[in-house]
Amino acid sequence: MIDARSDTTTTESAPTPLVSIVVPVYNAERDLAQCLNSLLGQTYQNLEVICVDDGSSDGSAVLIADYAARDPRLRLIKQGNAGPGVARNRGIEEAHGTYLYCFDADDWCDPTLIEKAVALLERTGADLAVLPHCEYDERVGAPLRVSWTVLRGKFPDEVISWRDNPDWILESCQNFPWNKVLRMDFVRKHQLRYQDLYLTEDLMFAGPAVLLADRIAQLDEALVFHRKGTGQNTMAAKDNHPLDFLAAFLAFKTFLEEQGLYEPLQKTYASWAAGGCLYNLNTLNTAEAFQLVYRTLAEGGAKDLGLFDAEPSDYLTERYGAFVEDLKQLSADEYLFKLYGTTEDIRQRAVYRAAVRLDELRDLRVQLAQERQRHEAAEKKLKQRLKKKDAALKEARQQAKAAQNTAEYRVGRALCRIPRKLQTLTRSKRDANTAANTDIDKA
Repeated sequence: MIDARSDTTTTESAPTPLVSIVVPVYNAERDLAQCLNSLLGQTYQNLEVICVDDGSSDGSAVLIADYAARDPRLRLIKQGNAGPGVARNRGIEEAHGTYLYCFDADDWCDPTLIEKAVALLERTGADLAVLPHCEYDERVGAPLRVSWTVLRGKFPDEVISWRDNPDWILESCQNFPWNKVLRMDFVRKHQLRYQDLYLTEDLMFAGPAVLLADRIAQLDEALVFHRKGTGQNTMAAKDNHPLDFLAAFLAFKTFLEEQGLYEPLQKTYASWAAGGCLYNLNTLNTAEAFQLVYRTLAEGGAKDLGLFDAEPSDYLTERYGAFVEDLKQLSADEYLFKLYGTTEDIRQRAVYRAAVRLDELRDLRVQLAQERQRHEAAEKKLKQRLKKKDAALKEARQQAKAAQNTAEYRVGRALCRIPRKLQTLTRSKRDANTAANTDIDKA
Protein backbone atom coordinates (compact mmCIF):
# COMPACT_ATOMS: atom_id res chain seq x y z
CA MET A 1 0.00 0.00 0.00
CA ILE A 2 1.42 3.40 -0.99
CA ASP A 3 1.47 6.13 1.65
CA ALA A 4 0.54 9.24 -0.33
CA ARG A 5 1.70 11.60 2.45
CA SER A 6 5.39 10.79 2.12
CA ASP A 7 8.00 9.48 -0.29
CA THR A 8 8.02 6.04 1.34
CA THR A 9 5.76 3.03 1.28
CA THR A 10 4.03 1.82 4.40
CA THR A 11 5.80 -1.53 4.14
CA GLU A 12 9.33 -0.43 3.28
CA SER A 13 11.55 2.61 3.59
CA ALA A 14 12.41 2.63 -0.14
CA PRO A 15 11.38 5.81 -2.00
CA THR A 16 8.16 5.61 -3.97
CA PRO A 17 8.62 5.49 -7.76
CA LEU A 18 8.17 8.69 -9.72
CA VAL A 19 5.26 8.54 -12.16
CA SER A 20 5.44 10.68 -15.31
CA ILE A 21 2.05 11.70 -16.72
CA VAL A 22 2.18 13.09 -20.26
CA VAL A 23 -0.79 15.16 -21.45
CA PRO A 24 -0.95 16.48 -25.04
CA VAL A 25 -3.08 19.62 -25.14
CA TYR A 26 -4.77 21.21 -28.13
CA ASN A 27 -7.53 23.76 -27.58
CA ALA A 28 -8.76 21.91 -24.49
CA GLU A 29 -9.39 24.93 -22.28
CA ARG A 30 -13.01 24.02 -21.56
CA ASP A 31 -12.24 20.70 -19.82
CA LEU A 32 -8.57 21.13 -18.95
CA ALA A 33 -9.05 22.33 -15.37
CA GLN A 34 -10.98 19.18 -14.45
CA CYS A 35 -8.25 17.06 -16.03
CA LEU A 36 -5.41 18.82 -14.18
CA ASN A 37 -7.28 18.86 -10.86
CA SER A 38 -7.82 15.10 -11.09
CA LEU A 39 -4.13 14.46 -11.83
CA LEU A 40 -2.63 16.85 -9.28
CA GLY A 41 -5.16 15.71 -6.69
CA GLN A 42 -4.00 12.09 -6.77
CA THR A 43 -3.48 10.33 -3.45
CA TYR A 44 -0.15 9.22 -4.91
CA GLN A 45 1.88 12.40 -4.71
CA ASN A 46 5.25 11.46 -6.24
CA LEU A 47 4.44 12.34 -9.82
CA GLU A 48 5.23 14.84 -12.57
CA VAL A 49 2.64 16.10 -15.03
CA ILE A 50 4.09 17.13 -18.38
CA CYS A 51 1.64 19.12 -20.49
CA VAL A 52 2.69 19.57 -24.11
CA ASP A 53 0.69 22.38 -25.69
CA ASP A 54 0.38 21.47 -29.37
CA GLY A 55 -0.08 25.00 -30.75
CA SER A 56 -3.40 25.76 -29.03
CA SER A 57 -5.18 28.94 -30.12
CA ASP A 58 -7.36 29.20 -26.99
CA GLY A 59 -6.34 29.82 -23.38
CA SER A 60 -4.99 26.31 -22.70
CA ALA A 61 -1.34 27.37 -22.35
CA VAL A 62 -2.20 30.25 -20.00
CA LEU A 63 -4.27 27.92 -17.84
CA ILE A 64 -1.45 25.36 -17.63
CA ALA A 65 1.08 28.08 -16.78
CA ASP A 66 -1.15 29.25 -13.95
CA TYR A 67 -1.34 25.72 -12.52
CA ALA A 68 2.43 25.27 -12.93
CA ALA A 69 3.06 28.44 -10.95
CA ARG A 70 1.15 26.91 -8.03
CA ASP A 71 2.36 23.30 -8.28
CA PRO A 72 6.01 22.56 -9.19
CA ARG A 73 5.07 19.00 -10.23
CA LEU A 74 3.45 20.43 -13.37
CA ARG A 75 5.52 21.44 -16.41
CA LEU A 76 4.43 23.22 -19.60
CA ILE A 77 6.13 22.54 -22.94
CA LYS A 78 5.03 24.45 -26.03
CA GLN A 79 5.35 23.42 -29.66
CA GLY A 80 3.75 24.25 -32.97
CA ASN A 81 0.77 22.16 -33.98
CA ALA A 82 2.10 18.75 -35.03
CA GLY A 83 -0.52 16.33 -33.72
CA PRO A 84 -0.98 14.31 -30.53
CA GLY A 85 1.59 11.69 -31.50
CA VAL A 86 4.42 14.19 -31.75
CA ALA A 87 3.24 15.90 -28.56
CA ARG A 88 3.23 12.64 -26.60
CA ASN A 89 6.69 11.70 -27.87
CA ARG A 90 7.99 15.10 -26.77
CA GLY A 91 6.57 14.53 -23.30
CA ILE A 92 8.13 11.04 -23.10
CA GLU A 93 11.52 12.49 -24.01
CA GLU A 94 11.21 14.96 -21.13
CA ALA A 95 9.95 12.38 -18.61
CA HIS A 96 12.05 11.17 -15.66
CA GLY A 97 9.65 8.70 -14.07
CA THR A 98 9.90 5.03 -13.26
CA TYR A 99 6.40 4.69 -14.71
CA LEU A 100 4.74 6.40 -17.68
CA TYR A 101 1.09 7.27 -18.10
CA CYS A 102 -0.26 9.10 -21.17
CA PHE A 103 -3.51 10.94 -20.53
CA ASP A 104 -5.94 13.04 -22.59
CA ALA A 105 -6.61 16.69 -21.78
CA ASP A 106 -10.40 16.36 -21.82
CA ASP A 107 -10.57 13.28 -19.56
CA TRP A 108 -10.32 12.93 -15.80
CA CYS A 109 -9.62 10.16 -13.30
CA ASP A 110 -10.38 8.99 -9.78
CA PRO A 111 -7.98 10.32 -7.08
CA THR A 112 -6.75 6.79 -6.32
CA LEU A 113 -5.94 5.76 -9.89
CA ILE A 114 -2.16 6.22 -9.82
CA GLU A 115 -1.84 4.79 -6.30
CA LYS A 116 -3.68 1.61 -7.26
CA ALA A 117 -1.95 1.23 -10.63
CA VAL A 118 1.51 1.60 -9.09
CA ALA A 119 0.65 -0.79 -6.27
CA LEU A 120 -0.50 -3.36 -8.84
CA LEU A 121 2.66 -2.98 -10.92
CA GLU A 122 4.95 -3.11 -7.88
CA ARG A 123 3.23 -6.22 -6.51
CA THR A 124 3.08 -8.16 -9.80
CA GLY A 125 6.26 -6.94 -11.48
CA ALA A 126 4.28 -6.51 -14.72
CA ASP A 127 5.56 -4.48 -17.67
CA LEU A 128 2.32 -2.57 -17.90
CA ALA A 129 -1.09 -2.30 -16.27
CA VAL A 130 -4.31 -2.19 -18.30
CA LEU A 131 -7.09 -0.03 -16.85
CA PRO A 132 -10.86 -0.39 -17.29
CA HIS A 133 -12.67 2.89 -17.90
CA CYS A 134 -15.99 4.66 -17.91
CA GLU A 135 -17.31 6.71 -20.80
CA TYR A 136 -18.85 10.06 -20.02
CA ASP A 137 -21.11 11.01 -22.91
CA GLU A 138 -22.05 14.65 -22.51
CA ARG A 139 -25.23 14.04 -24.45
CA VAL A 140 -26.29 11.66 -21.67
CA GLY A 141 -24.59 13.34 -18.73
CA ALA A 142 -23.61 10.20 -16.82
CA PRO A 143 -20.50 8.00 -16.66
CA LEU A 144 -21.04 4.39 -17.72
CA ARG A 145 -18.49 1.60 -17.40
CA VAL A 146 -17.80 0.04 -20.78
CA SER A 147 -18.03 -3.72 -21.14
CA TRP A 148 -16.01 -4.15 -24.31
CA THR A 149 -12.51 -3.66 -22.93
CA VAL A 150 -10.45 -5.46 -20.25
CA LEU A 151 -12.37 -8.65 -20.96
CA ARG A 152 -11.97 -10.61 -17.75
CA GLY A 153 -14.14 -13.36 -19.19
CA LYS A 154 -11.47 -13.92 -21.84
CA PHE A 155 -8.54 -13.20 -19.48
CA PRO A 156 -9.61 -14.18 -15.95
CA ASP A 157 -6.15 -14.02 -14.35
CA GLU A 158 -4.78 -10.86 -12.81
CA VAL A 159 -1.53 -11.12 -14.79
CA ILE A 160 -1.69 -12.18 -18.45
CA SER A 161 0.10 -12.11 -21.79
CA TRP A 162 -1.10 -12.42 -25.37
CA ARG A 163 -0.30 -16.15 -25.28
CA ASP A 164 -3.17 -16.76 -22.83
CA ASN A 165 -5.76 -15.97 -25.50
CA PRO A 166 -4.16 -14.81 -28.77
CA ASP A 167 -7.44 -14.21 -30.61
CA TRP A 168 -8.76 -11.64 -28.11
CA ILE A 169 -5.71 -9.78 -26.84
CA LEU A 170 -6.12 -6.61 -28.94
CA GLU A 171 -9.86 -6.49 -28.37
CA SER A 172 -9.33 -6.68 -24.63
CA CYS A 173 -6.40 -4.26 -24.25
CA GLN A 174 -7.36 -1.79 -27.00
CA ASN A 175 -4.91 0.84 -28.26
CA PHE A 176 -5.98 3.76 -26.08
CA PRO A 177 -3.08 5.71 -24.56
CA TRP A 178 -4.98 6.47 -21.35
CA ASN A 179 -5.83 2.89 -20.33
CA LYS A 180 -2.24 1.79 -19.73
CA VAL A 181 0.46 2.58 -17.16
CA LEU A 182 3.87 1.29 -18.29
CA ARG A 183 7.32 0.80 -16.81
CA MET A 184 9.58 3.41 -18.34
CA ASP A 185 12.48 0.97 -18.74
CA PHE A 186 10.14 -1.25 -20.80
CA VAL A 187 9.22 1.74 -22.99
CA ARG A 188 12.89 2.67 -23.47
CA LYS A 189 14.00 -0.92 -24.10
CA HIS A 190 11.55 -1.41 -26.97
CA GLN A 191 11.78 2.21 -28.18
CA LEU A 192 8.01 2.57 -28.07
CA ARG A 193 6.87 5.78 -29.74
CA TYR A 194 3.69 7.26 -31.14
CA GLN A 195 3.41 7.73 -34.88
CA ASP A 196 3.60 11.17 -36.47
CA LEU A 197 -0.13 11.10 -37.23
CA TYR A 198 -3.17 13.04 -36.10
CA LEU A 199 -5.42 9.97 -35.84
CA THR A 200 -4.75 6.37 -34.75
CA GLU A 201 -1.30 7.57 -33.71
CA ASP A 202 -1.59 5.40 -30.61
CA LEU A 203 -1.78 2.03 -32.41
CA MET A 204 1.97 1.70 -32.96
CA PHE A 205 2.64 2.52 -29.30
CA ALA A 206 -0.04 0.48 -27.54
CA GLY A 207 -0.16 -2.49 -29.93
CA PRO A 208 3.55 -3.37 -29.71
CA ALA A 209 3.53 -2.64 -25.96
CA VAL A 210 0.78 -5.20 -25.36
CA LEU A 211 2.38 -7.85 -27.58
CA LEU A 212 5.95 -7.37 -26.36
CA ALA A 213 5.02 -7.41 -22.67
CA ASP A 214 5.86 -10.59 -20.78
CA ARG A 215 3.42 -9.67 -18.02
CA ILE A 216 0.30 -7.50 -18.26
CA ALA A 217 -1.52 -6.71 -15.01
CA GLN A 218 -5.26 -5.99 -15.11
CA LEU A 219 -6.82 -3.50 -12.72
CA ASP A 220 -10.38 -4.35 -11.69
CA GLU A 221 -11.76 -0.89 -10.91
CA ALA A 222 -12.81 1.58 -13.62
CA LEU A 223 -11.07 4.76 -12.42
CA VAL A 224 -10.61 6.57 -15.75
CA PHE A 225 -13.40 8.74 -17.17
CA HIS A 226 -13.15 9.23 -20.94
CA ARG A 227 -15.20 12.09 -22.28
CA LYS A 228 -17.06 11.77 -25.58
CA GLY A 229 -19.81 13.61 -27.42
CA THR A 230 -18.15 17.03 -27.04
CA GLY A 231 -17.55 17.60 -30.75
CA GLN A 232 -14.21 19.19 -29.79
CA ASN A 233 -11.67 16.36 -29.70
CA THR A 234 -9.36 15.13 -32.44
CA MET A 235 -11.86 12.54 -33.70
CA ALA A 236 -14.40 15.29 -34.40
CA ALA A 237 -12.07 16.68 -37.11
CA LYS A 238 -11.10 13.30 -38.58
CA ASP A 239 -12.14 14.29 -42.13
CA ASN A 240 -9.01 16.46 -42.24
CA HIS A 241 -6.87 13.30 -41.89
CA PRO A 242 -9.09 10.54 -43.32
CA LEU A 243 -6.34 8.05 -44.21
CA ASP A 244 -4.24 8.24 -41.04
CA PHE A 245 -5.81 5.04 -39.72
CA LEU A 246 -4.73 3.13 -42.83
CA ALA A 247 -1.11 4.24 -42.40
CA ALA A 248 -1.24 3.13 -38.77
CA PHE A 249 -2.60 -0.34 -39.52
CA LEU A 250 -0.13 -0.90 -42.37
CA ALA A 251 2.73 -0.07 -39.98
CA PHE A 252 1.27 -2.41 -37.38
CA LYS A 253 1.04 -5.26 -39.91
CA THR A 254 4.70 -4.71 -40.79
CA PHE A 255 5.59 -4.84 -37.09
CA LEU A 256 3.78 -8.17 -36.67
CA GLU A 257 5.55 -9.65 -39.68
CA GLU A 258 8.98 -8.47 -38.52
CA GLN A 259 8.41 -9.89 -35.03
CA GLY A 260 7.16 -13.24 -36.37
CA LEU A 261 3.76 -12.61 -34.74
CA TYR A 262 1.53 -12.30 -37.80
CA GLU A 263 0.57 -15.97 -38.01
CA PRO A 264 -0.16 -16.64 -34.30
CA LEU A 265 -2.05 -13.34 -34.03
CA GLN A 266 -3.82 -13.38 -37.38
CA LYS A 267 -7.35 -13.51 -35.95
CA THR A 268 -6.89 -10.70 -33.46
CA TYR A 269 -5.10 -8.60 -36.08
CA ALA A 270 -7.66 -9.24 -38.85
CA SER A 271 -10.56 -8.38 -36.58
CA TRP A 272 -8.81 -5.34 -35.16
CA ALA A 273 -7.87 -4.02 -38.60
CA ALA A 274 -11.30 -4.69 -40.13
CA GLY A 275 -13.00 -3.11 -37.14
CA GLY A 276 -10.71 -0.09 -37.37
CA CYS A 277 -11.46 0.37 -41.05
CA LEU A 278 -15.19 -0.02 -40.49
CA TYR A 279 -15.26 2.48 -37.62
CA ASN A 280 -13.13 5.09 -39.38
CA LEU A 281 -15.15 4.84 -42.59
CA ASN A 282 -18.60 4.96 -41.00
CA THR A 283 -17.84 7.91 -38.73
CA LEU A 284 -16.62 10.32 -41.41
CA ASN A 285 -18.59 13.54 -41.72
CA THR A 286 -18.25 14.54 -45.40
CA ALA A 287 -19.10 12.81 -48.66
CA GLU A 288 -15.68 13.64 -50.09
CA ALA A 289 -13.80 11.97 -47.24
CA PHE A 290 -16.14 8.97 -47.34
CA GLN A 291 -15.64 8.43 -51.07
CA LEU A 292 -11.87 8.76 -50.73
CA VAL A 293 -11.57 6.26 -47.86
CA TYR A 294 -13.95 3.71 -49.40
CA ARG A 295 -12.23 3.77 -52.78
CA THR A 296 -8.79 3.52 -51.16
CA LEU A 297 -9.83 0.47 -49.15
CA ALA A 298 -11.72 -1.24 -51.97
CA GLU A 299 -9.05 -0.63 -54.60
CA GLY A 300 -6.07 -1.95 -52.67
CA GLY A 301 -5.93 -0.68 -49.10
CA ALA A 302 -7.83 -3.61 -47.58
CA LYS A 303 -5.80 -6.06 -49.63
CA ASP A 304 -2.56 -4.47 -48.43
CA LEU A 305 -3.80 -4.96 -44.88
CA GLY A 306 -4.29 -8.66 -45.59
CA LEU A 307 -8.07 -8.46 -45.14
CA PHE A 308 -8.93 -9.86 -48.59
CA ASP A 309 -6.79 -12.91 -47.89
CA ALA A 310 -8.37 -13.67 -44.51
CA GLU A 311 -10.94 -16.44 -44.14
CA PRO A 312 -14.42 -15.64 -42.80
CA SER A 313 -13.52 -17.67 -39.69
CA ASP A 314 -10.59 -15.34 -39.04
CA TYR A 315 -12.97 -12.59 -37.93
CA LEU A 316 -14.29 -12.54 -34.40
CA THR A 317 -17.68 -11.21 -35.54
CA GLU A 318 -19.70 -11.75 -38.71
CA ARG A 319 -19.99 -7.99 -39.04
CA TYR A 320 -16.28 -7.61 -39.81
CA GLY A 321 -16.33 -10.38 -42.39
CA ALA A 322 -19.44 -8.92 -44.05
CA PHE A 323 -17.76 -5.52 -44.25
CA VAL A 324 -14.73 -6.98 -46.05
CA GLU A 325 -17.05 -8.76 -48.51
CA ASP A 326 -18.80 -5.44 -49.18
CA LEU A 327 -15.46 -3.84 -50.01
CA LYS A 328 -14.86 -6.60 -52.57
CA GLN A 329 -18.29 -6.40 -54.25
CA LEU A 330 -19.95 -3.00 -53.74
CA SER A 331 -19.25 0.47 -55.02
CA ALA A 332 -19.10 3.34 -52.55
CA ASP A 333 -22.67 4.40 -53.42
CA GLU A 334 -23.98 0.85 -53.11
CA TYR A 335 -22.29 0.45 -49.75
CA LEU A 336 -23.69 3.78 -48.59
CA PHE A 337 -27.21 2.77 -49.65
CA LYS A 338 -26.83 -0.55 -47.82
CA LEU A 339 -25.53 1.30 -44.77
CA TYR A 340 -28.56 3.58 -44.90
CA GLY A 341 -30.91 0.60 -45.08
CA THR A 342 -29.16 -1.11 -42.19
CA THR A 343 -29.20 2.09 -40.17
CA GLU A 344 -32.87 2.65 -40.93
CA ASP A 345 -33.66 -0.92 -39.87
CA ILE A 346 -31.76 -0.38 -36.64
CA ARG A 347 -33.62 2.89 -36.12
CA GLN A 348 -37.00 1.26 -36.70
CA ARG A 349 -36.16 -1.54 -34.26
CA ALA A 350 -35.00 1.03 -31.74
CA VAL A 351 -38.26 2.95 -32.18
CA TYR A 352 -40.22 -0.29 -31.70
CA ARG A 353 -38.25 -1.19 -28.58
CA ALA A 354 -38.77 2.32 -27.26
CA ALA A 355 -42.52 2.07 -27.90
CA VAL A 356 -42.70 -1.28 -26.13
CA ARG A 357 -40.70 0.15 -23.29
CA LEU A 358 -43.06 3.11 -23.05
CA ASP A 359 -46.01 0.73 -22.82
CA GLU A 360 -44.20 -1.16 -20.05
CA LEU A 361 -43.53 2.10 -18.23
CA ARG A 362 -47.18 3.11 -18.52
CA ASP A 363 -48.23 -0.24 -17.06
CA LEU A 364 -45.75 0.18 -14.23
CA ARG A 365 -47.06 3.68 -13.53
CA VAL A 366 -50.64 2.32 -13.37
CA GLN A 367 -49.55 -0.48 -11.03
CA LEU A 368 -47.66 2.01 -8.90
CA ALA A 369 -50.70 4.30 -8.69
CA GLN A 370 -52.90 1.35 -7.69
CA GLU A 371 -50.43 0.25 -5.03
CA ARG A 372 -50.24 3.80 -3.74
CA GLN A 373 -54.05 3.95 -3.49
CA ARG A 374 -54.17 0.63 -1.61
CA HIS A 375 -51.42 1.80 0.70
CA GLU A 376 -53.20 5.09 1.39
CA ALA A 377 -56.51 3.27 2.08
CA ALA A 378 -54.78 0.84 4.46
CA GLU A 379 -53.00 3.72 6.18
CA LYS A 380 -56.31 5.56 6.57
CA LYS A 381 -57.95 2.50 8.16
CA LEU A 382 -55.00 2.04 10.51
CA LYS A 383 -55.18 5.66 11.60
CA GLN A 384 -58.92 5.31 12.27
CA ARG A 385 -58.31 2.18 14.40
CA LEU A 386 -55.55 3.92 16.33
CA LYS A 387 -57.81 6.92 16.87
CA LYS A 388 -60.55 4.67 18.29
CA LYS A 389 -58.07 2.93 20.58
CA ASP A 390 -56.72 6.25 21.79
CA ALA A 391 -60.27 7.41 22.57
CA ALA A 392 -61.07 4.16 24.44
CA LEU A 393 -57.83 4.45 26.45
CA LYS A 394 -58.58 8.04 27.31
CA GLU A 395 -62.08 7.08 28.44
CA ALA A 396 -60.71 4.21 30.59
CA ARG A 397 -58.24 6.57 32.26
CA GLN A 398 -61.02 9.02 33.00
CA GLN A 399 -63.15 6.25 34.52
CA ALA A 400 -60.26 5.03 36.69
CA LYS A 401 -59.63 8.53 37.95
CA ALA A 402 -63.29 8.99 38.74
CA ALA A 403 -63.37 5.68 40.64
CA GLN A 404 -60.42 6.79 42.80
CA ASN A 405 -62.46 9.73 43.97
CA THR A 406 -65.49 7.70 45.07
CA ALA A 407 -66.26 6.92 48.77
CA GLU A 408 -66.23 3.17 48.09
CA TYR A 409 -62.64 3.41 46.80
CA ARG A 410 -61.48 5.31 49.91
CA VAL A 411 -63.22 2.87 52.29
CA GLY A 412 -61.74 -0.06 50.39
CA ARG A 413 -58.21 1.32 50.82
CA ALA A 414 -58.80 1.86 54.58
CA LEU A 415 -60.05 -1.68 55.08
CA CYS A 416 -57.01 -3.03 53.24
CA ARG A 417 -54.72 -1.38 55.76
CA ILE A 418 -55.73 -3.86 58.59
CA PRO A 419 -54.77 -7.06 56.71
CA ARG A 420 -51.53 -5.40 55.59
CA LYS A 421 -50.74 -4.47 59.25
CA LEU A 422 -51.42 -8.05 60.39
CA GLN A 423 -49.16 -9.36 57.63
CA THR A 424 -46.39 -7.05 58.80
CA LEU A 425 -46.72 -8.14 62.48
CA THR A 426 -46.81 -11.82 61.55
CA ARG A 427 -43.69 -11.43 59.40
CA SER A 428 -41.87 -9.63 62.25
CA LYS A 429 -42.77 -12.34 64.80
CA ARG A 430 -41.63 -15.09 62.40
CA ASP A 431 -38.31 -13.36 61.81
CA ALA A 432 -37.76 -12.99 65.60
CA ASN A 433 -38.43 -16.69 66.20
CA THR A 434 -36.05 -17.63 63.41
CA ALA A 435 -33.31 -15.51 64.95
CA ALA A 436 -33.85 -17.01 68.42
CA ASN A 437 -33.64 -20.56 67.12
CA THR A 438 -30.42 -19.69 65.33
CA ASP A 439 -28.88 -18.41 68.57
CA ILE A 440 -29.86 -21.59 70.44
CA ASP A 441 -28.29 -23.76 67.76
CA LYS A 442 -25.05 -21.82 67.97
CA ALA A 443 -25.02 -22.18 71.80
